[in-house]
Amino acid sequence: MTYTEAEALALFSKIDWNSWVFNPGANPQPDHLNFTTAGAVGFEQMADAYIELGGQSSPENYTNYLTTDDVQLQIIFLARLRARKADMTLAIINRVDGDFNVTTAKNPEHGQQWFPLSIYLKYDFAYAAAHHYVSYQGRMKYILPVYTALVQNGRRDLAYQWFIDNQNFYHPIALAKVRQIVLGSSSLSAKD
Repeated sequence: MTYTEAEALALFSKIDWNSWVFNPGANPQPDHLNFTTAGAVGFEQMADAYIELGGQSSPENYTNYLTTDDVQLQIIFLARLRARKADMTLAIINRVDGDFNVTTAKNPEHGQQWFPLSIYLKYDFAYAAAHHYVSYQGRMKYILPVYTALVQNGRRDLAYQWFIDNQNFYHPIALAKVRQIVLGSSSLSAKD
C-alpha cells in the first residue's frame, strides 16, 4: 500500500513517540490496528469444532489444514487445541492425529504445541516421538514446554530419564534450564 505524503504524516502524528521510546512496557499501538486474519479465525474455529465433535467425526473443513501453504495457520490450530486442553479428550486427539499425523510432523513448531498437549492427555502414542523430539531439538523454545508438561503431569521420572539421555547434547544454558525444571524441588535432585 502506498500513502501520499499527507496520509503518511497523518498516520505518524497518531504515534505517541515519547511513550514508545521512553516508557517501559509494550509499545503503544493505535486502536485501529488489528492483526486478526480470516485464516487465523477459521483455523481456531476448526479447532473448536474438533472439540465440539468430541472425536466422533472431523469438521467439514478439516482438509484446510492439509492444503494450506501457511504453516502458521496450522500452528494457530494446534495452539487453540492446547489452549483448550481442559476440553480435550483422548478421542479428540486421536481424531486430530489420525487426520493430520501431527505426532510425526517434521516442523518443530508443531511439536512445541503438540507434545505438551499429548503429555497432558496421556496420549501414549506420542511419547516416543516426543522423546525423539527433545533428543534432536536443543532449542529451549521447543524442549522446555515438553519437559514442563512431563513434570506437571506426573511424569518427572520420564523427564529425568530424557534429561539424562540428552544432557551431553544440550547447550549449557539449555541444560541448566531443563535441570531446573526436572530436578527443581524433587527427590531426584539427590541423584544428580
